[in-house]
Amino acid sequence: MFDARWYSDTYDLYRPSVAVSAGGVQAVTVPETATASGQSCRIFVGRPPAWVIGREGIDQDYDAVMLVPASRTLQPEAANQQPDHVTVSGTAYVVLSCHDARNQGLFKRALLRQVH
Repeated sequence: MFDARWYSDTYDLYRPSVAVSAGGVQAVTVPETATASGQSCRIFVGRPPAWVIGREGIDQDYDAVMLVPASRTLQPEAANQQPDHVTVSGTAYVVLSCHDARNQGLFKRALLRQVH
């Protein structure tokens, strides 16, 4: 297990929900209150490389990298689901990808894009 003292930041998680109307129209709603608050993380914001090869081989433009304990579940942007939103130090982000960093089950690495 990764040493929890290494996580000096916290994030609030906002998990969107999808409602389907009788006519089949989908409406995505991001909750106003956090689904989970005060979750441990370590965030790196600044000027990361503009493009990176994502887990599925797709180029992704991102604004920050967040490391979380391996037990955390973050839903990334995907065709069949809406991405989670997180807030760190008052800045809102959407989760682009999240995967086991170094494939050792110690922590996960999430790429984030800032919500303007």
